[in-house]
Amino acid sequence: MSGRCQPGHHRGWGQPVGVGTALIAAAVWAAGAALAEYVGPFPTATAVVRVVQQPVNDQLVVVRGLLVRRLGLELYQLRDDTGEIAVEIDPELFPRAQVKAETPVEVRGRVETGWRGGPRIEAHDLVVLPAPREKAAKEATAADAPAATTDPR
Repeated sequence: MSGRCQPGHHRGWGQPVGVGTALIAAAVWAAGAALAEYVGPFPTATAVVRVVQQPVNDQLVVVRGLLVRRLGLELYQLRDDTGEIAVEIDPELFPRAQVKAETPVEVRGRVETGWRGGPRIEAHDLVVLPAPREKAAKEATAADAPAATTDPR
């Protein structure tokens, strides 16, 4: 017997497919589509002041800083060493861990111009960054230090 399909034993594109086969094929396709994402180069971090002073609508940007306050339902103020900008962040982009005003983050997104308050960034991705080393070291030292006690005499 050869490795070729025998007449009547193979399904061509015009042959009916069972419901179970169609469901399995759809599930496999959906799983592959859900995992697919672009992993190529992305713009390097940009200073907030540059985005604010020279906004280009729909430009992809990466900014790093702190979300210092909430401005609205999905709108936050991001601050870096150069300035502040409004960032629109969908709730599902936040990690499970809490993001506080002292938590450094990286926001990847698109610049939106034409807003009354100036340009803003529509976030496509939000990444929590590690705490700066000096602050983390200071917090670890404070946690290891013995608590001050008073003499009960």
